[in-house]
Amino acid sequence: MRTSNAVVIFYDMPCVTCFRTEKRKWLCILFIGTSALYASRTSVPLLVPAIALERNWSKTNSGTVLSSFFWGYTLTQVVGGYLSDRIGGHKVILTAAVGWSLFTFWMPGVIRLFSAPETSVNFIVIMRILHGAFQGMVFAELYNLITFSGSL
Repeated sequence: MRTSNAVVIFYDMPCVTCFRTEKRKWLCILFIGTSALYASRTSVPLLVPAIALERNWSKTNSGTVLSSFFWGYTLTQVVGGYLSDRIGGHKVILTAAVGWSLFTFWMPGVIRLFSAPETSVNFIVIMRILHGAFQGMVFAELYNLITFSGSL
């Protein structure tokens, strides 16, 4: 039996189709995930003026809450890339997505839990730092998935 390039290409066709289907699936999943990430990131900054009036926060407290997200975000960019290379982007991005989703879900409860302005600000700052830390890992993992695993 003689094999030629045409036969190899013919037999490879279903694999090419599966690869394209998988690429489209990953593209949709990552687009939806990134959209949810940005929606989660902007939820607190949109609500801070109302929360500040309700909780009697000063401008300094509001600024601290708003900037605390980026402290965690910037500190985990490199860590996210390192973990993606060592563990794998799929596992780390799933962990990061679950983490920032939980912190987004818990944020209203933490805001309502404490009545003293300083106590509520301190806990919200800690939550925003951790929220930013989980989101800071996401883009390093996206690049890892795109470049190394061939998912896209």
